[in-house]
Amino acid sequence: MSIFKSQTVTLLAREITFDSANTSTPIIIEGDRKGVIIWILKKLGLIDPSYRVEVKNGNLITCAGKSQYTYLPLSLLSSYSAGFAKKKLYVVLAILFCICSFILLMMCFSWGFESEPFLVMIILGLLGGLFFWLYKRSGVFNFKMSLYNGEGAVTIRLKSGLTGTTLDADIIQKALDATATAAKSSQYFK
Repeated sequence: MSIFKSQTVTLLAREITFDSANTSTPIIIEGDRKGVIIWILKKLGLIDPSYRVEVKNGNLITCAGKSQYTYLPLSLLSSYSAGFAKKKLYVVLAILFCICSFILLMMCFSWGFESEPFLVMIILGLLGGLFFWLYKRSGVFNFKMSLYNGEGAVTIRLKSGLTGTTLDADIIQKALDATATAAKSSQYFK
């Protein structure tokens, strides 16, 4: 049994660098841990929610709060994975609100412009736009690197959020290429 257990850390993305051409530091992921309690404690100055994962000179380095560092050897890297998703519910709600707004617009044209249906139409249209904007910002990137025989793992879940860096599906290929570059030092990927 290992001291380093895999736990998923959910972050608001701040800096994401996947550079397969850079062999010394091909991966840098930095963000702030998510959560209302963490946000309150950060505002009170009681904790530092920053979290950083970096592949540097043959080591997988994690830094929690700029005070707790963990070094894991990349020579034991046995598997890695990456994935990306967006919340489809937001786009469904955006389309639904826009359709309802369009139906009310047609009703206003056919029955005359009354203030109440026209106001409801504007509100539904704005809600449709809001949900579409939320859909565009709802990207979630999952990234995992595991060491051989359960010696440790790093599992990161990055979210765009309202204030974080916008994530898109192109990040998967960059992550896999950069991780393949990092995995060259592993005894299991030679």
